[in-house]
Amino acid sequence: MSTTLAICNATVIDVETGGKDPRDILIEGERIVGIGPVGSLAIPADAHTVDATGRFAIPGLWDAHVHITSYNKLGDTVFPLFAGYGVTSVRDMGGHLETLLAYRDKALQKDRVAPRIWYAGPFINSSPSYVPRGYKGSKSVEVDTREEAHQLVDSLVEVGVHFLKAYESLVPEAFEGLAERAKHHGLKMAGHMPMSMSIADILEHVPDYDIQHLGGYGGIKVECACLGEQLQRDRAALLAKKRANADSETTGSKLLHSVVKEVPVYPKDMDPEKRAAMIELFVEKGTWHTPTFVIQMSLADLGFENAPELIKSLQYVPKELAAEGKAEWEALKEHFEEYYTWGDWWMETVGLLHKAGVPLLSGTDGPYPFLGTGGVLLHFELQAMVQAGLSPLEALKTATINPARFLKIEDDLGTLAEGKYADLVLLDKDPLENIRNTLSINSVFSRGQFLDRQALDKLFASMIQE
Repeated sequence: MSTTLAICNATVIDVETGGKDPRDILIEGERIVGIGPVGSLAIPADAHTVDATGRFAIPGLWDAHVHITSYNKLGDTVFPLFAGYGVTSVRDMGGHLETLLAYRDKALQKDRVAPRIWYAGPFINSSPSYVPRGYKGSKSVEVDTREEAHQLVDSLVEVGVHFLKAYESLVPEAFEGLAERAKHHGLKMAGHMPMSMSIADILEHVPDYDIQHLGGYGGIKVECACLGEQLQRDRAALLAKKRANADSETTGSKLLHSVVKEVPVYPKDMDPEKRAAMIELFVEKGTWHTPTFVIQMSLADLGFENAPELIKSLQYVPKELAAEGKAEWEALKEHFEEYYTWGDWWMETVGLLHKAGVPLLSGTDGPYPFLGTGGVLLHFELQAMVQAGLSPLEALKTATINPARFLKIEDDLGTLAEGKYADLVLLDKDPLENIRNTLSINSVFSRGQFLDRQALDKLFASMIQE
């Protein structure tokens, strides 16, 4: 049976320029071996041919912030729930390493419907342990010195990580050690902003750091406050004091939460001039941002609360996990509602970052069984990007070429071109006319497999939880 696929007369969208041109695409195995004007390619007689007249071809989408091991009860459905929605690559931002590697190995199995997985391994803190010691499946590891950081990075490189995930309790020496060794190995870094360091200090060591959630518990929100420098120093001092006095029952998560509670910051404290200066620093340094709107803002505020696609996706969640997710949501409701008070500032800030030229990535922090499954959430993150002021083309860049550029793999992914992986999505409607049209998925080509609408419907039907 031929492994050649010819997609004929598709309107190929160039996510770099916005160009829309009818093209034939010839695919052999996982790679594009030819792309050109309609009728210009020599198509083998035994090739499987797809008539894509009236359809729009875009590169396979990325979710640049996921945790695929967070809900192991999703089991193997976690893979098709990404790929089936056109998310052909995911960047895992922290998971229990052995479990994550097992997921990676499953995803690589022949004929498995799954996205490509780019991973950091664990997220990296300083002591005390971020979760209770001995906690099964911890996705965090702690380093306290430059030497420990060097050793950790070397060990992670041995298991093939693609970048490093830093977190908020890191002490400066450990962060600097991570940065040094990451540079030695040619690894990028992404994560939250260590509470013990100023943003300027962090970017001095890692200028192209990819900041998640506008920094996390603090970060930009703290340093953009009227008394931001003092707040940052107060938090750093309190964190050091609490760390020194920590007993065996103290976890890193409790320690961070207590510092945030004792040295709070509020939207009313924000100083527009400080924010403007901060954005200038990001532009100067070439810093990246992954905002994660769909978890940092409420779905109601974004206008997505009753979105049929999100509601429909929940039928693929195991009933037991759905119940656990609902209970988890209730337990975290107060925490999230506090986050949601930042919604207007958050949206405005991301718009200003984009307007200034700061590169953005689309990520969801999912999957979340109480919001929407992996894959579908990414489409709503794109819609939120447009609400923040990006054009549909600019939003598409955050989930196609930008993640490939961040990971320095744009020779393989990010656009549709000869020689690149043929990760692509065929849409029934033009996403440049309306970003919601990314949900009009007709077909997906992922890791050598072509799934037309009939195959996708069959795939999703097999995952419905009775």
